[in-house]
Amino acid sequence: MTKAYYMRFHKGEASGLDRIGGSPSHIPADYPINPKNGAPLGFAAQFECHPDRLPINDAILLQLYYPDDDVYIPLDDIQPILITKSTRLASPSGFWVGLTDPALTPHGISWRESDDPDSSEVDWNDIFGCSFLRESKSMGTCGFPREIQTGERCLLQLEELPGGFDFGGDLCLVILKPDGSLRVTTV
Repeated sequence: MTKAYYMRFHKGEASGLDRIGGSPSHIPADYPINPKNGAPLGFAAQFECHPDRLPINDAILLQLYYPDDDVYIPLDDIQPILITKSTRLASPSGFWVGLTDPALTPHGISWRESDDPDSSEVDWNDIFGCSFLRESKSMGTCGFPREIQTGERCLLQLEELPGGFDFGGDLCLVILKPDGSLRVTTV
């Protein structure tokens, strides 16, 4: 068994550290910019880097930013930003002057601890039997094992709903690479 933390969403309660939409609780050291066109990216979500739920060395928050437009979000436009103990700058309520995506419905997130079966125990051909592994969560058994390369670990799976994301797929995966950097993919 593998420990997993499934997300529960609370509409309109985006004031805790774990949230979709609204404003970030902390400002990144460098404002995220779209490398394709130089436009600022909009705040989408943030997650507390809890030692069990989201263990990322020296990080207190993982934030996701993406373009604020009305089309689906291309995979390489989603930027994960780590707020570390040395770079954090609190953002007082109402202080955030960056972009937020008005299409996102703000939600707070609480967590339900559960045990996922180990990947070797899952019948991946049984679409309905393993569908729960594809829900929004941190850690646990990745619902899309083909997306994980040798030495990588899936830290986070985020569904498009209920927040109103448009990843151009069903889920956004945040993956920790062996060198400690993050990569994002959508499935």
